[in-house]
Amino acid sequence: MALTSTPARVSHKKGQWHEWKEGEIAYLKPASEFKAQDYKSCIESKEVEQGATGHPVIILRRYSPATTHVIVTPVTAFNSGPENGFRPPEYTVPRRHS
Repeated sequence: MALTSTPARVSHKKGQWHEWKEGEIAYLKPASEFKAQDYKSCIESKEVEQGATGHPVIILRRYSPATTHVIVTPVTAFNSGPENGFRPPEYTVPRRHS
């Protein structure tokens, strides 16, 4: 996730803001939209894989209305399970069906 000042709020059209609630689906910010400092500290440092950005997530927990960060989980866990250590989808090789 990007380390920005208000990741729990996102700007929509003409200055409208959306306050994320638990259970809602959101999209992580694409790496191309990171501020230079955030890109350097998150993507270049490998703390966040570039392939993990821009994906849909479910808001799991928001500790208070004033919080600036939320806990999320990927919407899909395709091919993720105990057999591969619950690897995130961006690291999982899709199976080919014949």
